[in-house]
Amino acid sequence: MQTFSYCPKCAGALEYRTPEAHNPEAVPVCTQCGFIFWQSSKPTASGVLRDGEGRILLVERGIEPKKGEWDLPGGFLGNGEDPMAGLKREMREELGVTVEPDALLGIFTDTYGEGDAAIYTFNVVYSARIVSGTITPQDDVASVQWFAPDALPDSVAFANNKAALDALLAHLGLPQRYVVDK
Repeated sequence: MQTFSYCPKCAGALEYRTPEAHNPEAVPVCTQCGFIFWQSSKPTASGVLRDGEGRILLVERGIEPKKGEWDLPGGFLGNGEDPMAGLKREMREELGVTVEPDALLGIFTDTYGEGDAAIYTFNVVYSARIVSGTITPQDDVASVQWFAPDALPDSVAFANNKAALDALLAHLGLPQRYVVDK
């Protein structure tokens, strides 16, 4: 996971310590000004899009991490952005379509990236339907493909995607495909 060396307020050296007895996690604390650099999971919004035949749309990642693997369309939220607004924005940016969420499918924690560059994520996943536009891969999407619920691919990029897809399958009364242990 990411580590930091300098205070974002005064540029003093950071030291990892436990500032609160009830919170055992060591966090960066400035040795000069005392600023506590609390770390939080980065929020995302994603959609499980289904067509009239019940198929599920997955996107092939065109960038790292996990380039070439299947992913749910979505992305990181802007600072203070509502997750549903972020979902709609991401669907326009990645697929060129307008969607209407119909249910919150779940909230799943995960990591994004590798090694020291990895960050924790807080993933809000909606089921949604396309209401206008033609799917046109844009931004960081290499390709798109519709999958039948019983024919989902093995190479799904992130654990939160697998958990969301399993939640949908359970909701549909189908056997779970991935069964992610956390």
